[in-house]
Order: sequence, then C-alpha cells, then structure tokens
Amino acid sequence: MKPGEFTPNVKALIRGRANGRCEMCGLLITMGAQYHHRKPRRAGGTSDRRIANVSNGVFLHPRCHDKVEANRAWALERGWLLHAAEWPEEVPVRMWNGWFLLVGSRAVPSSQSLGTACDDDGSPGEAAAGLR
Repeated sequence: MKPGEFTPNVKALIRGRANGRCEMCGLLITMGAQYHHRKPRRAGGTSDRRIANVSNGVFLHPRCHDKVEANRAWALERGWLLHAAEWPEEVPVRMWNGWFLLVGSRAVPSSQSLGTACDDDGSPGEAAAGLR
C-alpha cells in the first residue's frame, strides 16, 4: 500500500457513512465506486497520516469523481477538494442532500448554505443526470 492510500478499514467506514450511495449525486453504487481524497495526497504530503483519514475521503460514482477532477475550481467551492492549508474536519462539503462536515465516520450537518451539490441552478447536474 502506498503512503496516503485509504486502508480497507477506512474505505469500509467511508462507504458506511455514505450508506453505499455516491456522496455527490446520491445514487446507489453497486460497482465501480471510487474513494476520493478531498485534500489530495500531494497537497499535504504523503508523510502526514491525516491524508488517509476517514474525514478526508468521500465515496463517489466514477462520473462524479471525474467531474471533481475536471472542474477543480467548482470542486474547491463545494468542498470536494481542499487547499493545502485546509483540513477536512474544518471545511464542509456540499453533498447531494446538503452541506456536511465530515468528522470521522460521521457526516454532521453544516450551516453552510452557498453553492449546490452539482449545478448552480440546483439541478442534479450533468454528472448525476447522465446516470439516471
């Protein structure tokens, strides 16, 4: 296992927090799930163990993961990606059902109200719409 990778136990906790659903679009993922580092391994250095914590991981459908990687500014605004000085426990993420702080294996509702899970008009967005 490479430094900074999520262990099988951490992946199980992330998947459990998500109830098997993509944390961006809300669709049930039966195969092909991807575990995304909100704070990229390169942004914090792989020597920092927090990079592989449950709070830094989200459970995503491949198309939603692709959307995060292809739209970095959009993902930063919504907490799917973090800057080097930020930590996941402190920055809410806009999930399919609202804003949440990820605290260990729990998603705690946040008072954050700007932005949307997918598109600016509140619709599920291209990534999620293409999966229905």
